[in-house]
Amino acid sequence: MTAQEKALSDAIILICDLHKQRGGPPLRDIVWECKVDEHWTVWINSHRTAQPIHDMPGVQPGDAYVEFNGFPAGSFSMLTRNEDVVFAAGAIANLKTFRLALQAALDRERGATA
Repeated sequence: MTAQEKALSDAIILICDLHKQRGGPPLRDIVWECKVDEHWTVWINSHRTAQPIHDMPGVQPGDAYVEFNGFPAGSFSMLTRNEDVVFAAGAIANLKTFRLALQAALDRERGATA
């Protein structure tokens, strides 16, 4: 497993954990929006068809779409092996910093409910 595959796998697990911790609705035929922090937002398309999400015209079923400071930062499948991951590779916005933001959000949520 490459470092990118590991970071993406970790991010997917953290998104699911954050959804559960926040008491998110069942992921069935909805587009779930998750404001991770003041910079990061992720949407999950659980419809059976492509859906417009924010500025993206057709996010595929089971895909996540991510923005950093309101700009597109990435997209990937939540359901299948990701060989064609599209994600920002800047110094501030990248898969590692997204994963870290997810972990920090989950830690905050867990601290708030402890």
